[in-house]
Amino acid sequence: MIEGGIGGNDAYTKLLLHMDDASLSDSSSMVYATSEFGNAARSNTQSKFGSYSGYFDGSGDYISVPDSNDLTWDGDFTMEMWIYPTVVNANYESITNTYYDTANGFILTSSVGTNGHIGWWTNTAGWYDTGYTLSLNQWQHLAVVRSGSTIKFYVNGNQVASVTDSSSINS
Repeated sequence: MIEGGIGGNDAYTKLLLHMDDASLSDSSSMVYATSEFGNAARSNTQSKFGSYSGYFDGSGDYISVPDSNDLTWDGDFTMEMWIYPTVVNANYESITNTYYDTANGFILTSSVGTNGHIGWWTNTAGWYDTGYTLSLNQWQHLAVVRSGSTIKFYVNGNQVASVTDSSSINS
């Protein structure tokens, strides 16, 4: 389950998914149309804020937003979310994915290979294993922050990894 939290909607916010409405819509000032695939839905089984969170059972479920120049990360950025994993598979399970075709992309994954570590991928840096394993059945705050050419990964406010990558990441 993933939840976008409350607040945080300012001029720098490009996509804000609270996951509390049936269509899992964008609450940012950009108001991107969202499309749900598979069994992506909201659920009231677990919730960090409000009454709902997004629910993805791991079998082809995802939300998509249209490409936009506003979603190209060619400078500093922060991406954050709350996540409540119930299983960690021993393969590459995307939490978020900007990769499309051969474009420079970014994938945040709940497991890198068979070790179950959380990690990410970019075209220039390749796969990066943080060495951190998510805890099951509890809410955890994830944040990925790029400042200059340094990408730092945080879990519950603690930095767990850092990598150098200044490539443009397409939407």
